[in-house]
Amino acid sequence: SELDEQISDPYNLDINDISPEYVAQTKLIRDLLARGRAQLLNGDYDGASATFQEVGARDANNTDAKLIQAQIAKILGGIH
Repeated sequence: SELDEQISDPYNLDINDISPEYVAQTKLIRDLLARGRAQLLNGDYDGASATFQEVGARDANNTDAKLIQAQIAKILGGIH
């Protein structure tokens, strides 16, 4: 029936209803990325590194965190 098709269609399912933990984690990661970028822009390299490490711990495939961690390592390698 049409109702069964609608229920079975993943595009009709709200991610907030089926995976609230995923939604919460995604928002937290987004906030951590913004915090880490602000720390980096203001020269708090250690704080930024710690923040991006937390992002990596929560989302091992986060390319933004990996890229910025590499940039921080390059900056710190030039300073020390």
